[in-house]
Amino acid sequence: MQLLLVDDETSVVDTLADTIPWHQLGVTVVHKAYSGFEAIEILENAAVNIVITDIRMPGMSGLELIQTIRSKWKKTKCMLLSGYAEFSYAQKAIELNTLEYLIKPISDEELIEKLRKVITEVRREWEEVASYQKAMQAFRENLPLLREKMLLNVLSGKSRDWGRNFEHAGLLNINFKPELRFAVLLIRLEQRFNRFDDFDCSLMEYSVRNIAEELLSEHFSLWFCKDHYDYLVFLVGYNEQAIDGSAFAAEQKRLEKLSVQLQENVQFYLKGDISVVISRTGCFPEDAYLLYQDALLAIRNRIGNDSGMFLSLTGEPDSIVALKKLYEPPLLIHLLEAGRWEASFEKLAAIFEELDHSWQESQEHLQEVFFALSATFVYIAHRNGKRLMDLIGLHYGKLEEKRPFRTHAQLREWALNVIDEIKKQADDEKRDMHDLVVDEVKAFILQHLSEDVSLQTIADHVHLHPVYVSKIFKLITGENVSEYLYQLRMEKAAHLLKHTNDKIYEITFQLGYNNPPYFIKVFKKHYGLTPQEYRDGSG
Repeated sequence: MQLLLVDDETSVVDTLADTIPWHQLGVTVVHKAYSGFEAIEILENAAVNIVITDIRMPGMSGLELIQTIRSKWKKTKCMLLSGYAEFSYAQKAIELNTLEYLIKPISDEELIEKLRKVITEVRREWEEVASYQKAMQAFRENLPLLREKMLLNVLSGKSRDWGRNFEHAGLLNINFKPELRFAVLLIRLEQRFNRFDDFDCSLMEYSVRNIAEELLSEHFSLWFCKDHYDYLVFLVGYNEQAIDGSAFAAEQKRLEKLSVQLQENVQFYLKGDISVVISRTGCFPEDAYLLYQDALLAIRNRIGNDSGMFLSLTGEPDSIVALKKLYEPPLLIHLLEAGRWEASFEKLAAIFEELDHSWQESQEHLQEVFFALSATFVYIAHRNGKRLMDLIGLHYGKLEEKRPFRTHAQLREWALNVIDEIKKQADDEKRDMHDLVVDEVKAFILQHLSEDVSLQTIADHVHLHPVYVSKIFKLITGENVSEYLYQLRMEKAAHLLKHTNDKIYEITFQLGYNNPPYFIKVFKKHYGLTPQEYRDGSG
């Protein structure tokens, strides 16, 4: 929860920022602005939930500020804090949907009570956004996209345990049960279609899909997606009654006949060619990945650059296939690049589980994994501006051997050690970077203690977002930036009172406070004594 205080009287803003127990209210970041324009700048750069603003300010009034907030940040809640109890102000505040209209002076207790109500309202609204009804409405609106995403997972082999996904499939209106016999229908748009821009091409794809569904849906269960190669893919489920024999053969013939008709209709109505491949028959979902890969291979090897072709595959698929886990998303290279270490180790485990299970005796597949991992590690090193030799140290020696690994276990151990080394160096660099940021923040605060040091000013100095600076500082030091600044000011105040003859108002300005009564108030709250009482006691 982030809050913004706005008032042209700096003492009002500073007092509220330092004396209200914000963290107890659930407010993690308190921004300060001394004009409406400064407030707008903060709102542009931070996700502010609540704004407390004065009404009468030079340049932009509080009411004008709220009007801007209403138009640009509709979920930000506004509270007016004013020394004027005029009806016209209150009336305008109501028109702008301001939640609270508070009259100065106001006690801390009354302000906290009003804030609790506004914070409750903010949380209630966000809970409503995340409510079941909203989720279901969004679910229905995104149903086609969700159906496609689930099919892409099936085709990549991620949803073999269909029992766990069956309930979700029902919500998505997907009528594919375990063990259903099916084929993959692959459609490639060609020639004329390839000359269209993205928008027109999408319209053509939609038209081809509609023609296919019109022809096939009466006789088969259908499930559609567009794959990563821009092919249109249908899973075609056969009639459950046609289990085998002549009935099933008739179903296959029907599918072939309707697919040829699909080609003809596209040519006639859309004036373009498509190639169609019907895969071999398999059982859902375990055969989905292999049948899809088989159809892709047929497009590459048997159709190639020809157009308007039709293939119906029969017989057994090739016995040698590429490793699946190695190439299915998310790729190991992307997980390492994003610093997702736990997911990286899980991905590596999945790769070797497949290698152990399906290719125990295949040296070629062992080499395939080794080459892929090596390329990944080299990319990660270069991406971080390092040589791989420097990044992984002694583990680099294996890359220079003619035949570095003879067993899966040896390669697995080497890969785990390399990822551990990459993670260790990344963690060290991140820790060093965090420490550097905190050191810069502390140095800046010390150098500018006599000035009005805000979180935004500090963030601008280190060229980072204020929220990020706040989180990093809290992570490393255990305290907030504002708490650290406050503590430094109180310590310096105590030192100046003990060891100098500077007047109270002079010390006030040396500490970056603009208002001596405000300084006296926060000093007494911290030490239990006024500055003069503290000085007298020290003497």
